Amino acid sequence: MREWYRARLKEVAPLLIGKWQKIIGVRVHHWGVKKMKTRWGSCNVKARRVWLNLELAKKPSHCLDFIILHEMIHLLEKNHSDEFKSYLDEFMPPRRQYKEELNGSTEPRHLVVLNKRRPRTPVDAFISRSHNKGVPIKGIIRPLNDWEYR
Repeated sequence: MREWYRARLKEVAPLLIGKWQKIIGVRVHHWGVKKMKTRWGSCNVKARRVWLNLELAKKPSHCLDFIILHEMIHLLEKNHSDEFKSYLDEFMPPRRQYKEELNGSTEPRHLVVLNKRRPRTPVDAFISRSHNKGVPIKGIIRPLNDWEYR
């Protein structure tokens, strides 16, 4: 399953990186996907390399877009200074909402369909202790599309 998520990120990330390179006028020389424990992404300014957390594949596309932009702005401004934040506000005004969503301050954008029968594959199984006060919920999970939020 991990390789499937990696493949999805590797399909989408080059498009988003290309989009932001044109908009903000910086160039990423290398990028990659890896499993990270504490960060959504990282940027090596000297090497002009961006790393993306594999877990971003499980998040809505606007969150991936936000992290790519965030890391690419480090090529303009190394630290999280006021200038860095003003770049983020200029290019992606709802960035605070996306950051909160990534860090768990808002409800996850997934639909859990509860059922009484056993899921068809282990991948479809979803057990969550974050809902229902610590009692596991078993069912099928799928990401919601953007139109389901409008």
